[in-house]
Formats: sequence, structure tokens, C-alpha cells
Amino acid sequence: MDQNLKKNKGKTSTRKKPFIIDFHGHIVNPEVFEITQKNSLHSRIGLGKQTSLGGNKHSELTMHRMLDMPHRLRDMNKMGIDMQVISPSLIHHNTEPMAPLRALEIVQKLMTA
Repeated sequence: MDQNLKKNKGKTSTRKKPFIIDFHGHIVNPEVFEITQKNSLHSRIGLGKQTSLGGNKHSELTMHRMLDMPHRLRDMNKMGIDMQVISPSLIHHNTEPMAPLRALEIVQKLMTA
């Protein structure tokens, strides 16, 4: 047995919990989504105004989680996440079929919101 393990056997660790960062969090800007919804992946695969494959109730919950910061913080605390790197949900904010200048205007609005 390793000498360090023998010395510390039975003792509780004083090591702190690691700082947990979630690098894959998304937000939705409702104003931009209103403009881009018809281009979203969900609309293109026939879901209409649904925002997830789980049906209307799941869609509402998904949107709520991407819009409500206090809810997001509670979820993060439950999961032990200390920090979240968030980015716009490109599935919801798809500007690809738009004219380039219009798409740029929307993306800039999204990034400064």
C-alpha cells in the first residue's frame, strides 16, 4: 500500500470540491426567436411552434429554462454546476435562409442582447 494512503487511511479529505463549469448552455432571445422561428430546425421538421421533440409541454419547459435565469441558477445548483458558459441556441435562431445583411443584423442583435 502506498505510504501516503497508509498515513491518511480513515481520515476525511480536506480537498475542496472542484469548480465545475458547464461549457454547453444555451439561451433564447424571445425577440430574435420571433423573427427566426420559421427557420428553426423544429419548424423545418414539421413541429411548427414546438421547440423540442417532447411535445408542447416539454417545449414550454425547454423555453422556460432558456429564458428564466433564476430557474437556470436553481438547476445549476441542483447539478453542482458553479458556472455556465452560455451561447445562443442556433437551432432556435437560424438565420441561414435570410439575406446576408438581414442575417448579420439579427445575429448582432442576438449577441448584444
